[in-house]
Amino acid sequence: VDKFLSGRRSTYESTVSALSFEYPSGWEKLDGSEFDSIGQVAGIEKFNEIFLADSSGSDMKYLVGAGSVINPMIDWETGKRNVENLFKGGFQGTLPTLGASISNSSVKEGSVDGAESLDITFDIAVAGETADCRITIFHKDSTLYMMLFMSMGEDSNGQLQDIMKSVDLG
Repeated sequence: VDKFLSGRRSTYESTVSALSFEYPSGWEKLDGSEFDSIGQVAGIEKFNEIFLADSSGSDMKYLVGAGSVINPMIDWETGKRNVENLFKGGFQGTLPTLGASISNSSVKEGSVDGAESLDITFDIAVAGETADCRITIFHKDSTLYMMLFMSMGEDSNGQLQDIMKSVDLG
């Protein structure tokens, strides 16, 4: 039995939009300012409502960030094309201000609670540490949502799938 499904869960409910999701109850809410530099990846700073992690400090294995923007400045189809063009085909590059490099990116279309979505995956390396990253962007009722999932050295697919399956857009 999956530990996530059988364990205690907490629910995050946005105060900005209809977004809610479940996460393991032992996870900690982190101060978003600790992750300001992550905002340079795909504009995450615009969405920062909450950051959650399995622990704080150097033993952190999983990080989830989530948020939403009501009436975004760009329409969904245009934004979707921009993201697809940036990340498709294994985009590789650097973020000089972070001292980070991105590699092995891919983009896949899908859905989250009935909303059309883009699922972007990539690896990011900073200061000798590598993380698997996944950003899921979805759109419903004039609101743009984003969820970030980072895994530091652990397989993240099961944890992320469980969290994404619990997303409720009202």
